[in-house]
This record gives sequence, C-alpha cells and structure tokens, in this order.
Amino acid sequence: MSFRNSYAVTCSYIIPFNFNVAHAIKMAVKYLKIGIALLIIYCLHLSENTHLEWTEHSRKHGEPCVNHDQCIDFRMICSETEFVCQCDQFHDWTELNAYTSECVPNPQRLRSFLSENHETKGVEEKLSEEAHNLFVYLGLSGIIVISCGILLAFACIIFVIS
Repeated sequence: MSFRNSYAVTCSYIIPFNFNVAHAIKMAVKYLKIGIALLIIYCLHLSENTHLEWTEHSRKHGEPCVNHDQCIDFRMICSETEFVCQCDQFHDWTELNAYTSECVPNPQRLRSFLSENHETKGVEEKLSEEAHNLFVYLGLSGIIVISCGILLAFACIIFVIS
C-alpha cells in the first residue's frame, strides 16, 4: 500500500463522505462569534476600569440625557421614552454598597438572547420554489396574453371581411 492510498484511507475514516465543509465552517464561525461576545462581556465585567472619564456633559444613572454618549458608563443607554440614563437590556442597576452602584450583567437575559439566535434552515429550498413558481406564472401569463392577442386579431380579420 502506497503513501497516497494510506492517506486516502485515513482521511475517509476521519472525514465522512457526506461532510459539508461550508456548513461546518459557518457553524464554527457562528459559535466562535458567540464565544468571543461572551468573553468580552466577562472581561469587561471583571475589569476595574469600566467607566468612562467624567466630563461636564456626562450623565449618571437616572439623570436626564439626549443620546447614549452622554451616559458615563458604556453599559448604560439613554432611554428613548424617559430620556434618562439607564442600564441596557443585558445589565441591571445594582447598589453594591453605600458608596458604589453600577450596571451589572444579567446572564439570564444574555442567555435567552443568545438562545433565540438560531440558524434558519430550508431557506434555499423555499427561495428556489418561489423562483420556480414565479417563472411558471410568468410563462402562463405570457401564453394567455399572446392567446388573447391572436384571438383579437382573428376577430378583427373576421369583422373586416364580413
């Protein structure tokens, strides 16, 4: 048995013949993005330097604001209804002690958000079916229009002759 044949036999045991490389790469990238997002959130939570520098235009939690950039903490947003700085959807406002309070991550909301993100299957089949139906209906409408034209042409010819 030569090296080439032994390599082919070895690869066929490792990678099955019906293995879809493109789908595997898509899934790996998807889960890698989710993992990176979770790692960033975790690192930011552990970081001591999570607050931006205070300026005269910065707003604390509950203070009036116009846009997100005015809120002092990157985890806060300017609510669109009340126009005050508040924690975003993945964080809750927590009083840690008498002197410290901040937006802390809410893992349940993050988990539910990430679990709702799923891959939609069967889209290619639906699109190809819609394209096929569109082609069929377009062809039928063309045949009907041409038939009506020919019928009216014969009616005009008969009307002129008689």
